[in-house]
Amino acid sequence: MRLAVVTALLSFFFFLLFAAVAGGSLTRTNVARLPGFDGVLPSRLETGYVTVDEENGAELFYYFIESEADPSTDPVLLWLTGGDRCSVLSGLLLEIGAQHAHACTDRFGHYGDLPRLRYHPYTWTKGYDVGDLSASMQLIKLLREVCALFSDIEDGAKPMFNLKIIMEHCKGEDYDNPKNEICRQGLARFESG
Repeated sequence: MRLAVVTALLSFFFFLLFAAVAGGSLTRTNVARLPGFDGVLPSRLETGYVTVDEENGAELFYYFIESEADPSTDPVLLWLTGGDRCSVLSGLLLEIGAQHAHACTDRFGHYGDLPRLRYHPYTWTKGYDVGDLSASMQLIKLLREVCALFSDIEDGAKPMFNLKIIMEHCKGEDYDNPKNEICRQGLARFESG
């Protein structure tokens, strides 16, 4: 069942891409450098728009990030995301990308204008094979490091703020909805420190 769903989604995606290329409604740009990242990107990045409804001007924005290992044999990862404003970009920079965004602060803790991008050493663009023992050991090392960062979660200490409220009431793009009062109050408590 899962394979059928994945196959259908991939077929639909490639149909849209083929239709856009055949119809001439695909715009794309190869990106070698990003603001906030020192140097050339370690893997090929292509971005663009695929027109899906010319009459209404509807377009889909895409990122294509090539594997750093062997693109001809590595599996393809299709990451579907959506939302308004910068949510797609934040997904790329904070969740899945080869570069991670880090907020710039000065010596007083004030945020600067442009976040710095740092190379993510455990990125999926390296083409890790889950059956490869060394890749699995790197994943285990990463998980241990993450767990060490949050070692006090289970020690019974009372948290300074209740993240449960935010997790339950601030879903997806709904965090900035003015009608979601519980989420707004939870975020206000969180931001006040």
